[in-house]
Amino acid sequence: MDSFNEDTRSIFSDTNGENSFYNESRFSIRTLNLIQRIIAKKSSSFTDALLIESKLNEILYNRLTLFSNKKVHLRKEYALQSHQKEAVMKASQFIVDHLDTYENVSKLAENFGINAVTLQNGFKKFFNKTVNEFVILARLEKARRLFEATDMTIGEIGFDIGITSKSYISKVFKARYGLTPRDYRNSRIKTLGFY
Repeated sequence: MDSFNEDTRSIFSDTNGENSFYNESRFSIRTLNLIQRIIAKKSSSFTDALLIESKLNEILYNRLTLFSNKKVHLRKEYALQSHQKEAVMKASQFIVDHLDTYENVSKLAENFGINAVTLQNGFKKFFNKTVNEFVILARLEKARRLFEATDMTIGEIGFDIGITSKSYISKVFKARYGLTPRDYRNSRIKTLGFY
């Protein structure tokens, strides 16, 4: 293990499986050929078992060599099952479609049959945001579109996106877009030539 880099050693020293690690890379043609040879072997003789074991060891060797020679950034990753991935994606679409009625992470997770931690981990994985960060950005994006395309008041837009405080809308809108909602709308009107 001395020849492994620190990241690789950390994986193999975790003998209790307390951490999960994720590394994504492609298989080489050589590795693909080895896998195909293993799959093609139909016999169950002792020598065939040895051959399969040796090919698996060769694949492991190739992957470890590739992994050890690269400066790989390992990130701890929460593994999601397929139904959890689907729930996260449906929850994100629900948020976008129902900004005015979104309540909280726990309620959202319950509605989609997963727990709040799994939902948060899924949003971090797919969107690199917490659920609440995602909600705020979705609300701001919808508000921006409404300020551009309609003459709705800030109160009406706030109602439509689920934020009742006009001052809060102005504050977060300005933090995101660099202008207050009124200034943003006025700049868009000038840009489009309505003045």
